[in-house]
Amino acid sequence: AIEAGGLKRMTIEDDGCGMSADDLLLALDRHATSKLSAGQDGRVDLLNIHTMGFRGEALPSIASVSRMTITSRAAGEEAADIFIEAGRIEGPRPAAFTGRGETGTRIEVRDLFHATPARLKFMKGERSESMAVNDVV
Repeated sequence: AIEAGGLKRMTIEDDGCGMSADDLLLALDRHATSKLSAGQDGRVDLLNIHTMGFRGEALPSIASVSRMTITSRAAGEEAADIFIEAGRIEGPRPAAFTGRGETGTRIEVRDLFHATPARLKFMKGERSESMAVNDVV
């Protein structure tokens, strides 16, 4: 879900395996990723990647210029969340998880670029930004 072209609010949710409370913090480490895995030969084939993003830069970058909450629940664990504002992290702390399934992750971004107002002048109109988000999703 997006609001005001994603500048006011964006919510992304999945019903995957979720993350532990400790892994929530790892998700914000620059260059940390769960997208790459080694083949049988122990090597990672960087030329054969079929996912969007793999360098581990998106979440920490967005968290540094917004108010972000990441809530997740892994199988057999209690749900937890962390709150990040302009790069400052609070948590992990116990949370309610009302996702699509028993496990999964929800990321809510609010007030994108509130910490860097100069970036706002480079944004297009609300409709254009919403269409750009929809093209990716």
